[in-house]
Amino acid sequence: MTVVVHLVIELRRAGSPRQRRTIIVVSAAMLAVVVATTLALPATRARFVSTDGLAFESAADRLLIWREALAVIAQRPVLGWGPSGFLDAVSRVHGAQWQRDVGSATTLDSPHNWILQLLSAGGILLVCVGLVAIVLGVVSARRNWTAATRPPADGPPVSSDPDRADVLAAAVAALSGLAVGWSVTFTAPGTVILPALLFGALVARAPAPKRALRRPLGALRSVGVVAWCAFLGVAAVADIPLGNGVTAAAAGDIARADSSFETTARLRPWDADVASIAAQSLAASADAGNTAAAPLTVNWARRALRSTPGDLLASKALAVGEQYTGDLDGAASTLRGLANDHPYDSEVAQRLGGVLLVQGKVDDATTELVRASELAPDDVDIWKTLAFAYQQSGDEASQTRAEARIADLSGGGR
Repeated sequence: MTVVVHLVIELRRAGSPRQRRTIIVVSAAMLAVVVATTLALPATRARFVSTDGLAFESAADRLLIWREALAVIAQRPVLGWGPSGFLDAVSRVHGAQWQRDVGSATTLDSPHNWILQLLSAGGILLVCVGLVAIVLGVVSARRNWTAATRPPADGPPVSSDPDRADVLAAAVAALSGLAVGWSVTFTAPGTVILPALLFGALVARAPAPKRALRRPLGALRSVGVVAWCAFLGVAAVADIPLGNGVTAAAAGDIARADSSFETTARLRPWDADVASIAAQSLAASADAGNTAAAPLTVNWARRALRSTPGDLLASKALAVGEQYTGDLDGAASTLRGLANDHPYDSEVAQRLGGVLLVQGKVDDATTELVRASELAPDDVDIWKTLAFAYQQSGDEASQTRAEARIADLSGGGR
């Protein structure tokens, strides 16, 4: 797409048939290099020619993601779910197909399409704002293009600013390709920074002759710029202790992890995701046998849920913390609430079954574990827990069937 758009633009700028032929040859060479590079790499070649199963899986997964995203958007079409609200909203509409094809362990935090992203975050109102921005950007870019390519009144018939025209042409071509890419992938800082820079290049205008600002206004502007840069710097630096906390929790250094998460929370007090990430990291440590992480898991999970009550991952972490602090009734209550809101989540069903087993409620535990095994029939850990539940209930026939399933899955390389 980028090469094609750039070809069209340059052909319109060409002043002679010879220039047009040169442009066509160069563009064809560029396209050939792109195709050759794609085919030279085994992984991309397999995806490109559809010989890799992932090519079909990716297409099917995208269609599933978009269907579920549309179901989420339909619930709040005008205002949407707010920034980062898609993750928790879509987790409630995941059905049996999502569980079967993707699994509850996969977190979907973006609809993988920029238009659906706008609709989910801000509804129709945000889409309208986006459309207005695009229209204004096109008008500004067209004005800049006309100014850059218009020949001077008293000069030769060439562009008045060929360098600026080259930048504009490249920006339009690149943005066209990126827009296509955004239609099938997620929007994140890594995929937004370059398009934002290119869009700025399109709409930027040459500075007007300087006019002296009154001293107070000039000072106020300088203070504002410095304050904004300081704010962005602090927000970015906060990622360092956050990463340190995740690493420390994985290593079992709970005190250091908690200290790092507290530092991050002080640097970014508005960011509810900090508490959720802390809870998830500490829950993983507690689940791995480090019971000292359990009380802190409960603390961070509750902090996260105060800010975002529907946070699925924080709720799962809370259940883990409650389980390993010995609050089995609390864990069971948390998990039953999650099971009602997320009936197709096999992780919730499995953990609820495990908690009920520890409580001695074998029949209820077996019911939940059977449900988990139906949701995720290839999960060997679920079958191991189910086999133990059958053993506790004395159901030898069912235990034998569960153990046979475990053997089949283990023999299949799981």
